[in-house]
Amino acid sequence: MAFLAYGGLAAALITTDTVIADQYFASLQRGWLDDLSRDQRFGAGLIIAIGAMPLAIATGFLTACCSPRCHRAAHE
Repeated sequence: MAFLAYGGLAAALITTDTVIADQYFASLQRGWLDDLSRDQRFGAGLIIAIGAMPLAIATGFLTACCSPRCHRAAHE
């Protein structure tokens, strides 16, 4: 379930043309990544790289470990 939330948020941030809270981030007057749309897509990429991918790997690992085949092998 959490994987879908991470993935859905990242997909929404990557595909939208609307910058979330653009007035706030423009008022910060940062000296780097002045293109807010590109910055938002970069953040969505970080969500995928840091959050969703490890979560998907862990889910796959746990699913494989809890399969009936593993339980039979452990009890033999």
